Parts: sequence; structure tokens; C-alpha cells
Amino acid sequence: MAEPFREALREAKNIYKRGDFRDLPDVLDRLEGMDPASPRDRADRGLQLAGSHRYDAAVADFKAAVSGGVEDPEVYYALASSSSALGRRGAAIRALRRAVSLRPGWDDAVYALCWELEKAGRYGEALAELRRYKRRTGADLARNRHIYHHWGRIRGRQGKWKLAYASFVRAVWLRKPGPNASEAVRRQYRRITDLRRKARKWDPADPRSFWLLTGGLINAGWDDLAVDVMYTAARMRPDAEAYQNVGHMYRKAWRLADAIDAYLDGIGTLTGSVRPSELATLYEHLVTTLINASRMREALKYCEEAASLRIGGSKIRSFPKFARENPDQIAGSDPVSEGHTAPYYGLYRF
Repeated sequence: MAEPFREALREAKNIYKRGDFRDLPDVLDRLEGMDPASPRDRADRGLQLAGSHRYDAAVADFKAAVSGGVEDPEVYYALASSSSALGRRGAAIRALRRAVSLRPGWDDAVYALCWELEKAGRYGEALAELRRYKRRTGADLARNRHIYHHWGRIRGRQGKWKLAYASFVRAVWLRKPGPNASEAVRRQYRRITDLRRKARKWDPADPRSFWLLTGGLINAGWDDLAVDVMYTAARMRPDAEAYQNVGHMYRKAWRLADAIDAYLDGIGTLTGSVRPSELATLYEHLVTTLINASRMREALKYCEEAASLRIGGSKIRSFPKFARENPDQIAGSDPVSEGHTAPYYGLYRF
């Protein structure tokens, strides 16, 4: 069985490499029907299954692999990503802690662990992980830039605006280009350095400073940092347009789950303090993104909620009619199998 199994495994890997996935379901079905000869084979099969969003089967393989003695940080990382996609955040955190302990300098695993802890509301633990990692890499400012990015976002969630702002400003940093660097690299360095210099002078207690920093980051092409600065500003002084902008940036990056969370956060924060009509665009974007993420039942729920508040919108009005006419599509929608529930750090491709 070992040789047919490895042949099927190679075939799956080649399909991923080529990017033509028409034959992949049949190959994975064949792989799932085989009995791997070793825990390492279970781990390798799990990676292929997770890459095709077969997370339940992948998690079973990863668990069997580590129980059988596979102590590979990359396997634990993939176990975490797959567990998170299934909504098992506690399992994801445990797997990432193991990945970090096996490879302490692996920044991807540290930041993924920090993100999962943050999502669980365990901010103190997330900050502790960043402190530990910062001590290990204290002289490496390029890595510390990312530490401060995460630090700023977490402090923003805690409502510690000045600390959040100071951390975000420290994240606006690039290493000085060498003598052979291209003009494009030099220009980006000047842009980032100038933005950092200006941002240091802005008032960290003023939400406008966050918005100015956001604009500068977007102009520099640093959207990943910009969206977190923007989200912090939205929490600092909530309004519907701010949450819409956050959701738009997440959708632009195809981080649909994060966009949905932002729209829901905005609706939950603003309900009762603004007129329902001011929430109309948030509801419309929420419903549209839920549909794009194959979360059809939730989309219907929020269409009904919007209608009860006398909130209208093209998608809010049309989608319930579509759902009545196409019940099978609604019943058959599965965000997990389509990969829409995967965390932002996704599956590390090995």
C-alpha cells in the first residue's frame, strides 16, 4: 500500500503545483480511502486534504500523526489552521503553542497564535507571547515592526488608544536601503520614513491622527497595517462610515470573515445610538459579504432583521425572493468546504 499511497500523494502535490484542480477531488478521494503506512504519511495526507478545505479529515490525520510521534512545528501549524477553520479556536491555540515551542523563532506561528488569542479575547496572553518573541529577536528591528503592528491592534481592542497609536507608529519602519538598491526601493523608504516622522507629531488622543496615518499607509501600499489602524479609529470614535471602510478593506483582501465581523461589530456598537437608516449601508454590505462567503442562512437572518427595522437595500430586498425560489442552493451552501472559514494566516503551503 505504501507505494500507491505515495504515488497518489505526489499526484495531489503536482495538481496543487500546476494549479489545474479538475482531477483533485478524485485523487483526494483515492487518498482518503487508503491506509497510510506511518504517522508521517498521515501528516502528509493531512496537508493535502487541508489544502482542499477537507478540514475534518485533515484534523483527524494531523492528530493521528502527532499521537504517533510526529513532532513537526509545520504539522502543528496546519492542525491549528484547520481547527480554526472548523471553529475550534481552543484547539488552534493549543496547536500553535506547540508549534512555537518546537520552533521558537518562527514568526508566522507566533503571530498566528497572537491573532487566535486576540480573537478569543485573551489579550493579556497575546501580549505575553509578543513580549517573549520580542526578547528573542530584540536586535532584529525588521521583525519588531510586525510585533508593534500586532501590539497596536491589541491595545486598540483594549481601548488603550495612546499605547495603540505609539505602537502603530513604531510599526511604520523600513530598513535603510543599501547602495545598490533601486530607485523604487529608495522612494518607498523615503515615503515610509516621512510618514513616520509626521505621525510622531500627531496627537495620539485624537482619532484624526489615526485617520491621517491610515491614509498615509494606504498611499504607501501598506494595506495590512492600514486596516488595523483604521479599525482602531472606528472603535475610538464609532460611526457607520468608519466600519464600512474597514469592511471594504477586508473584502478587498478577500478576508470575508473579517469583513463580516467588522460589519457586525459596527451594527452592534451603533444600534441604539443612531437612527436605523444610518445602518442601512452596513446591513447591505453585511448581507452581500455573507452571500459571497456562502453563509446564506445568516444572510437571510440579517435581511429579516433589516426589514424589521424598515431598512432597505437592493440585496436586502432581492435575496429573500431568490432564497424562496432556490431553496436547494441555500440548503447546500457550505462556507467550510469552500474555504471561507479559514483564518487569515490560512494553510502554510509546505
